[in-house]
Amino acid sequence: MRILDNIIVDAGHMASNGTNSNRAAIQLLHGPYQNVDIQRNQITDTARGLVLNGKYGLDFQTLAGSVNIRTAKNVFSTLGSGTFAAPVGPLNGVIDTGEILDSQSTTVANAEIFKPDPTRYTRYILTATGAIMSVGLPTIAWAGMQLQFTIRNTSGGTLTVTWTGGTPGHRTAWNNPANGNSASATFAYDGTNWVQINSVSAVPN
Repeated sequence: MRILDNIIVDAGHMASNGTNSNRAAIQLLHGPYQNVDIQRNQITDTARGLVLNGKYGLDFQTLAGSVNIRTAKNVFSTLGSGTFAAPVGPLNGVIDTGEILDSQSTTVANAEIFKPDPTRYTRYILTATGAIMSVGLPTIAWAGMQLQFTIRNTSGGTLTVTWTGGTPGHRTAWNNPANGNSASATFAYDGTNWVQINSVSAVPN
């Protein structure tokens, strides 16, 4: 089965009309499933506030024995401040191909916690303006997803980066960049932990 290249807007009924848990743009229930491709779908919710018209971008509730449910380059966006919920699970057989989506460049203030969302961006360029910053744990993730971070130190002094909430859970190396320099790292999610797979440090901004 292949679910490819769709544009899906406001999937599901309005939340005000009920609490039906099946408000998803794409949803796989039960199974078991084999060899399913869910790729390059654009999923948008136009609600302007916190409460979305739908509930899930992708939802998986797949039985044991499901294999090769492949996701790749599905893009999620909302016009308001709401976010799609994480899949209900279990995520039997679900794996992302780890391809890079869009990138986001943003400034992180002193002592701010930046929380990445791999359903929107997988490449982050974070410019730290203070002496301390943190990277938080993504709310939505399934096996195979990757996150790339480049952290630029423009603080004028030393910078301490804290990876909070177990993000990533398994780091092999991380060197805080000196002022005027950047450090980068890539992590892959194994279904339990974000595991560091490479890093680059001491590169001028």
